[in-house]
Amino acid sequence: MGFGLPMMSLPIHLIIPAFLALTAISLSVFYRSWFLPRKYWRSFWISGLIFLGLYAFLVGFAAYQNISLRIQLDHYDLNQNGFLDGFECTDEPCKVLMRKLSDDTARTFSVITAGIFAAAVSLPILLAGLILERLRK
Repeated sequence: MGFGLPMMSLPIHLIIPAFLALTAISLSVFYRSWFLPRKYWRSFWISGLIFLGLYAFLVGFAAYQNISLRIQLDHYDLNQNGFLDGFECTDEPCKVLMRKLSDDTARTFSVITAGIFAAAVSLPILLAGLILERLRK
């Protein structure tokens, strides 16, 4: 009787958004000469970097937690078949790790909540930058 969780499958739903955010950060830093000379685009560039950086950090941290829990559970896989059979996960720490891995909806929805949180942080920065650039005029 197995739990049906392959031990070392990567959380693709977390890794892909973090990778895309890091790629967007590197592209925007590479093409910063297009953003910086333009009047209001500097504020968009700064707030966009803050949004993408915070988003990549939060989603990447959720992916790190998922991988860390799977590595900890891998120590309980006695026959090294990639699954936890019923006889392998009998003590309480293993059951707690299984509950942490399977019952954590915050880590699953971190792709959405990280976007909301990063937008809530970067939007006031964008507005403040646009107001400051308007006042300098």
